[in-house]
Amino acid sequence: MGSLTEQDIAALDISREEKLKLHCATNFEPKHPGWVIDSIMEGFSMYWSGTIDLSELSNKCYLKNIEGLHRYFTTFINKEDLN
Repeated sequence: MGSLTEQDIAALDISREEKLKLHCATNFEPKHPGWVIDSIMEGFSMYWSGTIDLSELSNKCYLKNIEGLHRYFTTFINKEDLN
């Protein structure tokens, strides 16, 4: 599968969960193994429901800090957390 930018994916008429899964499947080299994608999907589901914050989400996404979320997942972060 080829690469799509976050903006390309954001413009698609599919759910945000499907957009995130597509982003994980197309925009990372080397490709993430399934268990990493599963953890990212679970983390964002918990984040979007308000169960965890950005710090906890960064851990679920195997990132060292919140800045990594802003770098790799900007489109998927709630607008109020983009500051």
